[in-house]
Amino acid sequence: WIQDMNWPIAPKIAQFLSNLGVECKKEILKILSTGDSMTKYWLLSSVLYNMDLKSLQEFKLELTELYETLNKQELEDGIDKVILEILEKVNSYS
Repeated sequence: WIQDMNWPIAPKIAQFLSNLGVECKKEILKILSTGDSMTKYWLLSSVLYNMDLKSLQEFKLELTELYETLNKQELEDGIDKVILEILEKVNSYS
């Protein structure tokens, strides 16, 4: 439901997932390991970005690793910028 945040239901689903926090970590990491860069972008910018800081702490290692291994398409889609914004939030909490 969040593959395209232009879908009318997508923002509500994204907010619901953000509120779940680490309860959906396994599913989030599964999506982040795919080759679908736009789904990754939407997941990062609409779900992870809006999670509480305590939950985001649980994703710090994986986000750092993802950032270090981004491919050309992911960079073109702006995933690097979103990851950096999330990591800045996490680091401000530490």
